[in-house]
Amino acid sequence: EVFASRVVRECPGSAVAEAFRSLRTHLARNGGADQHRVIQIVSPRQGDGKSAIAANLGFSFAQLGRSVIVVDADLRCGKLHRILDVPDRRGVVSVLRDGMSLAQAIQHSPLADIDVLAAGPEVDNPVELLAQPEFASTLSVLREQYDVVIIDTPAILEVTEGSLVAPLADCVLLTLMVRKTLATD
Repeated sequence: EVFASRVVRECPGSAVAEAFRSLRTHLARNGGADQHRVIQIVSPRQGDGKSAIAANLGFSFAQLGRSVIVVDADLRCGKLHRILDVPDRRGVVSVLRDGMSLAQAIQHSPLADIDVLAAGPEVDNPVELLAQPEFASTLSVLREQYDVVIIDTPAILEVTEGSLVAPLADCVLLTLMVRKTLATD
């Protein structure tokens, strides 16, 4: 699973890696460099691959020489720290709840030239944390510091955090799993 989440890095000549380069090009061409600086990745349901897409899109932009940060705003079950090989001891929660500075919370992935703001420690109130004005302020700071900010958010049909983040993003990418039904069981 982790290998597939790093396909752009591990298999750069593959058709899947080319699809991410195509997506990257489409975002840059149709939005301009300044219009799509903050990109939210969301899916209808958990398990649709949004974290893998966020990581691979991050790898793709980094390969182009862009400064990239990937933010794990899935405070319930974030996975980006595992994919990008950084600890999850500090991150979004550390900044918003614990008052840690953004500079202290950001980690650099050993896999590529990508910075990571992991989800951080477990929290009981993820909706309330992301609804704070401090989260919007954090994204504003990141927007100024990086060429591309990619935000991985929870499944939009299961929890409300994704809808809180959407107005703060320049672009929202909705991921869908092929052959997976959206109907409730």
